[in-house]
Amino acid sequence: MSIGDAQILFFPVNSMVGPVWVSTVDILQRAWGVKLSQVPTDDVVVTSLDWNRELNLGWLMFSTTKGLEVTPPPELSSSNEWSAIKGRIVLVTPKLFSQIVNSNLEVRTSVSINPATGAAEEGALFTYEAIPRATWLWCDIVEDDYNINDDGISKFPITERQCKVEIIQEEAKTEKKKRYQGVKESGNPCSSKPRSEHESHFRWNGSRTPWLSG
Repeated sequence: MSIGDAQILFFPVNSMVGPVWVSTVDILQRAWGVKLSQVPTDDVVVTSLDWNRELNLGWLMFSTTKGLEVTPPPELSSSNEWSAIKGRIVLVTPKLFSQIVNSNLEVRTSVSINPATGAAEEGALFTYEAIPRATWLWCDIVEDDYNINDDGISKFPITERQCKVEIIQEEAKTEKKKRYQGVKESGNPCSSKPRSEHESHFRWNGSRTPWLSG
C-alpha cells in the first residue's frame, strides 16, 4: 500500500457572511471527478451561498455567481461534515487559490526548550505557519500486490532460486507425509521407527534431564 501526499481540498476562509470553504474546479475534478459547468474567473467567484452581492475572501473582494452544486462521493453525501459546508463553498481560479491559502495560514509563535534546564532557550523564538482547523484534505491511496494478477498468478517468471526453494519445500512436505504414514502404521506417536529401537535411544536416568545412550 502506498499513500500519497495530502493536498488541500477545501480551505476555510473568513468572509462577511462567516466562514466559507474555498476550492478550485481543477482540485474537485482531480479529487472527486466532479464536472462543473460554472467556471470562476479572476474577478468573479462561483459559490453555493445564497448570495448575489460582492463577497470578500480575507482581504480580497470578488463579484459572485451563485447556484453552485457540488456532488460529493456517496460515502460523504449524508455525513455531518459535508452538510456543514455544502452550502458555503466558493470556487476561485488556481492562481487566486494559492494566494488565498498563503494569506490565511495560521501563524504560530513558539520557543525551543533547553533539555538540560527545561526552560526556554535564549534566542530560540521562532514562528511557523499551519493550515487552520476544518481544512479538508485529500490524497491518493493505492493498494496493489504487484506480484499477483487478477487470476492469482504471479506476473513475474519464477527464477532458478525460487524454483529450487519450491522443490525443497515440496520434498519436505512429502517426507513429512511419509513419516506420518509410518507413525500411523506402527502405532508409535513419537517416531516412525519401532518402539524398541526408539527406546534404545532415549532413556530416563531418574533426574530431571534425560540422557542419550548409544
